[in-house]
Amino acid sequence: MGNSPVIRIAGSRCDPIPSQSPWSSPVNAVSLNLQIERLRRLQRNGGVQVVTEEGASDWYEVMLFPPASAAQIASAEALIGKTLPDEFKEFWSSTNGANLFLNDSGLHGIGVTSTELIAELQQEEAEFYGGHALEPYVVFARVHGSGDFLVFDLRTGRILDGIHAEKPQEWRPIAENFREWLDRLIEARGRYYWLEALYETTP
Repeated sequence: MGNSPVIRIAGSRCDPIPSQSPWSSPVNAVSLNLQIERLRRLQRNGGVQVVTEEGASDWYEVMLFPPASAAQIASAEALIGKTLPDEFKEFWSSTNGANLFLNDSGLHGIGVTSTELIAELQQEEAEFYGGHALEPYVVFARVHGSGDFLVFDLRTGRILDGIHAEKPQEWRPIAENFREWLDRLIEARGRYYWLEALYETTP
């Protein structure tokens, strides 16, 4: 797939998560270095087999990339005019972007942006929402199969579920920080745990 992460955008959308979500209980998140090593192991093994809610078997692959240099990271921050969370910059220092738990159809998986693509990602959403509305946020990933994206709230460090059908102030938090989000995603074997929580709590 080349030397940069694939970021696909599907057309369908999912409903938002309630403010009080089951995922919100604390987790003992492991270190970011250990999380990245777990992802490298999955990449070496060719991915992970999962069983969908319908009982079908699917295969999710992980693709990591060469690390970003300090200069690349600084340049990316300068281009977007914002300071990124330290944990995300540490992630970039290990892999400059990533495709996490992507299936063959491209309809499942997370495309985490690289230093080269992050400015383009902000511009795409600024055209939709307006630049002023996105001032406290940074889009860092696309969610394949939902048409949505993941966002840093720079005021709190939280990860938000960016849903196109909602205004930015309506986006729901799905993790307290990048490390917790990545830990939960790995533990869920790539399933969208924040959407699963929604379905479990919907009457």
